[in-house]
Amino acid sequence: MSGLPDRVTPMSQSTFEEIFGSSLVACQVMFVLYGIASLQAYMYYVNYPRDSLRMKALVGGIWGLATLHAALLTHTVYHYSVKSYTRPMILPDGEWSCYTAVATGIIICFIVQTYFTRMIFLMMSGRWRVILTAALILLLVAQIGFGIYFSYSLFHLWELLKLHECVYTAMVPLFVTRVISDATVSATLCIILYDARGFNGSMRMIKTLIIYSINRFLLTTLLVVTQTVILISRPESIWAMVIEYITAQLYVNSFLATLNSRNRLRHIGGQDSSVHISSASRPRVTAVSAPRFRGESWVESQRGDDVKFSVENVGGIKIGTETLALSDFGVGQKTAVRHQYAP
Repeated sequence: MSGLPDRVTPMSQSTFEEIFGSSLVACQVMFVLYGIASLQAYMYYVNYPRDSLRMKALVGGIWGLATLHAALLTHTVYHYSVKSYTRPMILPDGEWSCYTAVATGIIICFIVQTYFTRMIFLMMSGRWRVILTAALILLLVAQIGFGIYFSYSLFHLWELLKLHECVYTAMVPLFVTRVISDATVSATLCIILYDARGFNGSMRMIKTLIIYSINRFLLTTLLVVTQTVILISRPESIWAMVIEYITAQLYVNSFLATLNSRNRLRHIGGQDSSVHISSASRPRVTAVSAPRFRGESWVESQRGDDVKFSVENVGGIKIGTETLALSDFGVGQKTAVRHQYAP
């Protein structure tokens, strides 16, 4: 049997292994990450039933896109591993499900980065709030623009061996803007948290938040940098595109991990809680004043079943979508963990 020739294909054996071998490996890693994301989504709905309906819808929407992304790649694997066995001539051609999955991943990354951009907008004040938010919005617009052009190029070129033609016009600009955006968000969050170190009782929590902020973007940034390096060094390689399968699911996990870390952060800060349970009305508003930041204040609506955070004589910290009194973290001073914004 060993003397039999390889199955006849319209491409060389090495090209076949590089294209479809790398795709298979990337899809397997992607499915693992999708499973983790599904578990995180389930844990979110179990542990945070009092989050606003809007936030629950956002989590459901992102998980739905992740599911669509995984389903499209399942069809892609079936197409190239099963259908092509008796019809090897379809191997060089593209497949709609593969290219649609790439477009879906671009949308997922855009939504998640928009969420973190909004978080920065709410956590800052003054001139830098406008400058950084405007810069991040420009990066997001550029990213979605290059993403749309990249998706169009995939369907326009169609054949797998022609995809290298859009490397420098679409793929490299897309990945570069994504890296810059991720690095800017991560650095900004770390600076904001470091600037809030004025109360010693919460330094452990602040350090933990900074580590969380770095970890949220570390894997995604490293992965996108790897994609960019591969593209520049080997523009004809398919590896950079198939890594995109993994990137989208990493963004989903980053987003869900941010939301699911809130209870853990409360535990790190201490067991003393200022949560007050009430059954009077459903919508609750928590207001916190912060003298350290020129008397500015902020208001965050917490919708859900009978939950209200007491904020008398304490500051506040915004984690994810909730406003937490600093007494939740064992801090009794009237200060704030973050820059506030004026109403």
